[in-house]
Amino acid sequence: MSAVTREVPRRILRPFLSLVSGQVIGTALGFAFWVLTARTVPVETVGVAAAAITAQPLLGKLATLGTGNHLIAELPLLRGSAQRHLLRAAAGTVAGAALVVGAVAALIAGLASDHLREGLGGALPVGTFLLGVVATSLGFMVDKAVLGLDRSDLQVLRNLVAAGLRLPLTAGLLTAGLTSAPTLLLAWVLPLAVGLVVVGVRLGRLTRDPDPVPRPRWREQVSRHGAGALRNHALDLSLAASPLLVPVVAAMTLPARANAEFTVAWLIATFVFIPPYMLATALFAASVNRTLEDFLGRMRTTLPAALGVSAALCVAAWVAGEQLLRVFGSEYAEQSARLLSLLVVAGLWMVVKDHLVVMCRVERRFDVITRLAGGAVLLELLGATLGAAVGGVTGLCVGWLLAQALEVYAIAPVLAGMAVSVVDPPGRESPGEADVEERRETAAPSMEEVT
Repeated sequence: MSAVTREVPRRILRPFLSLVSGQVIGTALGFAFWVLTARTVPVETVGVAAAAITAQPLLGKLATLGTGNHLIAELPLLRGSAQRHLLRAAAGTVAGAALVVGAVAALIAGLASDHLREGLGGALPVGTFLLGVVATSLGFMVDKAVLGLDRSDLQVLRNLVAAGLRLPLTAGLLTAGLTSAPTLLLAWVLPLAVGLVVVGVRLGRLTRDPDPVPRPRWREQVSRHGAGALRNHALDLSLAASPLLVPVVAAMTLPARANAEFTVAWLIATFVFIPPYMLATALFAASVNRTLEDFLGRMRTTLPAALGVSAALCVAAWVAGEQLLRVFGSEYAEQSARLLSLLVVAGLWMVVKDHLVVMCRVERRFDVITRLAGGAVLLELLGATLGAAVGGVTGLCVGWLLAQALEVYAIAPVLAGMAVSVVDPPGRESPGEADVEERRETAAPSMEEVT
């Protein structure tokens, strides 16, 4: 058994399980939060609070500026206080960007949504909303950064603290008779902030250095890391655009009932897509500063595993989807289950695409994969729109799948090359590995640069 094979379980399985655990914890206790509020608070109030809460992940994603994946690559090259300095610079940058993005969203809330305008009426709700955007964006960053520090358990801790505090806090506020939308917003946001503080303290201890290096100026950190982070950000936004915009296409092109049926099916389908994506993320964290041969050796394990997980989840959706969807009401069971059976097939292609993206990240081929991802977004939106115009909600799903089939056809030569590399890996270093030592030397600034 090779050293690479022996290393796969610890370096990939552990962060993968941490990512999945954090997602399960957050989702389960978040679901409990909405069940509790839905049973004790008027529907209109829940709708107002939900508008402000559901806007935060989108805004937070915009504000991360690619720091998460960049930190996965850069933190292993540093030690002690140098890691702390980079984390602080990244956190300050993300927090500032989140404040700007959140403030702009609050200013235009009245134009974007009547619910947002009502929920953000007053200084306290606006302040809580801004805190939520900042905490959400920093949470996205920290969840990736701890993978670069090989401490994926901290990602579970953050989600456990945030989700674990939210339910008792909400119950206490509701019991006290505080049932307004700003109260629900506060009950959602405050645990996020507490979870970040807890993990921040742990990170401070983890990066304590008996022989600290001088703290570089913020602009020096931006000059050194800004371009790399923004390349990651452009790719992240390209990859996230289709899952965010396809539901928008559905809302704009379908009747209300059909859109509701699609929304429920899409919600369940996204849970099928998440585990294989997290496995690819764990592969990236384990391989970003390694040789291409090491990466391909690991991918020989993760690619079939991810395809197997995706296929098993597809079968589960086909077999049990209708029963699962009865939780939302019998009117959704038949139609939404049929849509779900179509949508989950895309998970198999997403597994391959996620691994292709990781390969390009490892080889630092950001321009190529960003252009491909951007073209794929346009193709998928076009397919979904034309499909909805021709065949309604079923046509939308089929059009989206056909667009992905065209993607497979268009990049078939690339996929063939990837398959050959996995089966018979080349005995060469990746472009990323070739400059690891150079980046390791330049990651921590010299005394002259600091002063």
